[in-house]
Amino acid sequence: ADPSGERESIDYAKGWEADTYHGTARLSAFGAAGGKRDAFVRFPEKHAAIIILTNDETADARGMAEKIADRLLSAKAGTKH
Repeated sequence: ADPSGERESIDYAKGWEADTYHGTARLSAFGAAGGKRDAFVRFPEKHAAIIILTNDETADARGMAEKIADRLLSAKAGTKH
């Protein structure tokens, strides 16, 4: 923890990618190994997480997570999708 109370932006932390998605802070980890696909996405400010696990090597786990995120973020913002 930073004793000054200030936070620095980071691009990568312990396996997580830190960025923004449609203006909302996002932490994410995506994987593909041995025919499996996965996505673990967190939106800390929204107190929300999306987890996709599949054994389908043709699945687009990242795309699935982003479609869910689009709906989740629009619902949290009060807009209909």
